[in-house]
Amino acid sequence: MSSNSILGSAESEKRWVLEMDKNFPPEHIVDIDLETPFCVFRVPESLTETKPEAYAPQQIGLGPYHHLRPEFYMMQKEKHAAVRKFLNQEKPNTIQQVVGALVEWEPVLRACYDQYLDLHAKTLAWILAIDGLYLLQFLRNSKQTGEIHAKDPQMDKLVGDVIMLENQIPAVLLKKIRRVLGHTLVDEGDDHIVLETSRLSVRRIPLSN
Repeated sequence: MSSNSILGSAESEKRWVLEMDKNFPPEHIVDIDLETPFCVFRVPESLTETKPEAYAPQQIGLGPYHHLRPEFYMMQKEKHAAVRKFLNQEKPNTIQQVVGALVEWEPVLRACYDQYLDLHAKTLAWILAIDGLYLLQFLRNSKQTGEIHAKDPQMDKLVGDVIMLENQIPAVLLKKIRRVLGHTLVDEGDDHIVLETSRLSVRRIPLSN
């Protein structure tokens, strides 16, 4: 395989072929919108090389670009705890339903990212299920605690990671997860997802004197 290719191995080629088969199925099975615009972008190397800490997460990796980075592995325990809290531990198989739905929705998920994701469908689904549910719980906590992170330097850094460009989770994914779960687990409307994310960004911008 050429060094200029997005595919690095024979296994990568197989995953790519499977992805193409799903993008162009012989029969229409899943109602998906393949015209979903990119909404999560990689920052150009010309910027990351000069000041990498300004563009790469420092404490937590969200989404396929950073979830599997080894330095963030310790945060998996915290993520899983947040997911269980969001699901209330009432339905232990609920996350399996989310993963299954995201596997079916794979073409849309991939379409959200501006780079090819060399991951199996189920690997990608698990990454986005865990990170999506974690973020929903994070937004819920943020709404309940208000400005608490402004007084907590560690929380402020975590918020900075959550809103970082490469680390963002598409709103369309969060809405999809909510649809799979139904409205019995969350009492907020879809609009609160965008609203709370915007509030996080605004809170973190220092006011000028």
